[in-house]
Amino acid sequence: MWWFLIISLLILLYYIWQKLRSLGKKYPMCLPHLPILGSLIYLKSHEETHIYFTKLKEKYGQIYAFWLGSYYVVVVNHFSLAKEVLLKKGKEFACRPQMEKFDIDSVNNLLDMMLKAKINNNGLLTQESEITDKHILMTVGDIFGAGVETSSSVIKWSIAYMLHYPQVQETIQKEIDQKIGFTRTPVLSDRHQLPFLEATVREVLRIRPVAPLLIPHVARTDTSIGEYTIPKDTRIYINLWSIHHDPTEWDEPEQFKPERFLDKNKEQLIMPTASYFPFGGGPRTCIGEFLARAELFLFLSWILQRFDLEVADDGKLPSLEGKFAMVFQILPFKLKFKLRKAWREAQLSA
Repeated sequence: MWWFLIISLLILLYYIWQKLRSLGKKYPMCLPHLPILGSLIYLKSHEETHIYFTKLKEKYGQIYAFWLGSYYVVVVNHFSLAKEVLLKKGKEFACRPQMEKFDIDSVNNLLDMMLKAKINNNGLLTQESEITDKHILMTVGDIFGAGVETSSSVIKWSIAYMLHYPQVQETIQKEIDQKIGFTRTPVLSDRHQLPFLEATVREVLRIRPVAPLLIPHVARTDTSIGEYTIPKDTRIYINLWSIHHDPTEWDEPEQFKPERFLDKNKEQLIMPTASYFPFGGGPRTCIGEFLARAELFLFLSWILQRFDLEVADDGKLPSLEGKFAMVFQILPFKLKFKLRKAWREAQLSA
């Protein structure tokens, strides 16, 4: 009996505290929540998280909140609010969630620690445990591998969409044939000559972003997003999927249309809306953006100069649903690479 009264009193005090805390302030609409559990029982869904979050905005608005256990979380679904978080107030939201991990006096950067030890001639480390150049290179390689994972994912999505939309592949190949030809391979300086290929890469990054939910940001201080109060330590989830599929900003957002990034003459790249953040933005923008775009351009231009991409013999097109793990990955699929007749003839006559 007593334990029931104590729990009831604690719940009552919790709700009173919530009400007093919000007096005179406007907070984003919040999902129902319970002490300790937060909103977890209301977040159950068989859908991918980014799609479920996008549907929730129909009820709760472009910005809403929920409790993830004891953590207060705000979801941003509109580009103007995301721009405020990433750019206008980037420094106020520049923190990342800190998770409990192996701790030796709160080491925060493994690579810095390794380099510092190496520079200091490994200090008092024994020969067996000293940090070598090989150790550092292996660590850097692991970090680089994360970047490779994102690039390979976008390449797979690009190929899948060209199998679904063969006219896009044909247009890119025609552009390459006319501007580059077959006497040399495309180089990065050719990017301005192949606007349709660049537009295709942009469209792939829009319709199937590598990270449909950007890595969470954390408010460093009490601040605001739009007209809403955001307390210190709030976790901010930017729903890139919602931003890139907003029908008020994008014409037929579910359709794959590279030409949306080209002018009327289809000669110059344009940005039809500001609702586009494939690599994030502000102080926490992806540092590998330039490298990723370069890799995508070179790989796709080289492949399409030489090969036709065709559906596998079983006739099955790739699924465009995808699965969100470390990055938004396409499900495995098969295809055929067929050497282009024009390329083969050019090589024989060379």
